[in-house]
Amino acid sequence: MDEQLKSRFKKVLEHYAGVIKERDDALIRERTAREQFEASFRTVVDRVILPAAAQVNDLVAPKNWICRATKADNGLSAKIEIYQGNMKAATGERPHVKISAAAKVSDVQIYVASQSSGGSKQTCNEGRGSKPAACPWISAGTS
Repeated sequence: MDEQLKSRFKKVLEHYAGVIKERDDALIRERTAREQFEASFRTVVDRVILPAAAQVNDLVAPKNWICRATKADNGLSAKIEIYQGNMKAATGERPHVKISAAAKVSDVQIYVASQSSGGSKQTCNEGRGSKPAACPWISAGTS
C-alpha cells in the first residue's frame, strides 16, 4: 500500500475512533444526568409531595374530604386525589393532580383532573431555561 494512502487511512481511523469516543462520552453524560434527575425527583416525591399531601389531608379531613396520595412503584410519579363522597372529574376519575417525570427528558409533567375540566397537562423543566417554566421545587426538596 502506498505510504501516503496508508497515512491518510490511519488518520481517518483515528478520527473515527475519536468520534466514537465522543459519542460514547455523550451517552454516558446523558445517562448520568437522567439518573441524577430521577433520583432528585424520587427524593422530592418522598420528602416534599407526599408529606405536603398528608398535611392537606389533615386540613380537609375534618370537613369530610379525602386527600389520598400515592406514588408509582418506580417513584417517578405521584398522584394526589382530593374528593368528597363519590365525586368524579369530567374524565370519570376522581379529581386529582398527577406529577410525573417525563419518560425521555428531564421535564416534570403536571396533570390536573377536576370536576370542571377533563384534565390539563403542564410541563416544566428542571433549570434548563427553555420556554417551559422551571421547577425550582425539584432542587429544593433534595437538600
